[in-house]
Amino acid sequence: MKFDFDIEKPLSHPKRDQFMEKIESMVGLPTLPIIASQLQQVLRDNNLSIGQMIPIISKDPSLAMKILKTANSAYYGLKFKVESLRQAIVIIGMQELTVLALVFSVAKTIDRDQFSPISWKRFWEHSAATAHIADQLNKKYRLGFPNSAFSIGLLHDIGKLILYLLDGDLYEEAIKLAQSSSYSSVDAENELFGLSHIEAGQLIMEKWNLPDTLQFGAACHHHPQIAPEEEYKRLAALIQTADLLSNAKGLNFGTSPLSTLPENVDGWQLLQVHYPELSATSIDVVLADLDDQMEEIKKTISLIET
Repeated sequence: MKFDFDIEKPLSHPKRDQFMEKIESMVGLPTLPIIASQLQQVLRDNNLSIGQMIPIISKDPSLAMKILKTANSAYYGLKFKVESLRQAIVIIGMQELTVLALVFSVAKTIDRDQFSPISWKRFWEHSAATAHIADQLNKKYRLGFPNSAFSIGLLHDIGKLILYLLDGDLYEEAIKLAQSSSYSSVDAENELFGLSHIEAGQLIMEKWNLPDTLQFGAACHHHPQIAPEEEYKRLAALIQTADLLSNAKGLNFGTSPLSTLPENVDGWQLLQVHYPELSATSIDVVLADLDDQMEEIKKTISLIET
């Protein structure tokens, strides 16, 4: 689905076309790993079965081991040991497993750049924390997003990594600008690149042929109301809320940590309208509840090890 980010992009910029062409041609950017691509094809099959996924994953022993490790992690809290890929796929979920395969591959790619002053470990910490918080809010308040909250949380800022791969020096400047001024990360990126991580992220996810649910849940997390469908608005609202809560807990990336949460968070207000159980709940109460989950969040972060 094509989408126009008028609210995010500048009217004109001398470098915008150059960077857009690079994304379109995928020059220097991570392509969807073959295994993740094959898993995506299986997911689109109406006769989907776990048996179709097992031989695909088994082709990559390293990935198979990571998936088993993930299924046995404290995040899932199982009282038994998962010893087969079949069990692991059932526990993790097929869509989330495909996204994890993608994330593991991309994390390896960026981790090879040992000379970058940017902490990409911190990037994945923020992404994993946002994924965990979104998933926990979804479960606790019965928001009804069975397979997408965690995956979108992992991918919500993937455009930042893409901007870095387009021009690492320029992206380092964008981070410095956002940290030393009143510029938001989006403003700083638009100032220097002519596009933001929001737009870059949606474009790369479209290139990866990820479902619209993932694309727009992530791409609209700064402005949930601009999402093209109601389901995407609510997903984006959940991710925006989880993103801010992660930041408020000091698990931020590329911006200064929030000392307090904004009084009027668009995403939280949208969730309160759609989910009565949230209407009488303060976001500050939700933030305080996270104090008891910090150990669990750290365990989720440990899943994305490169």
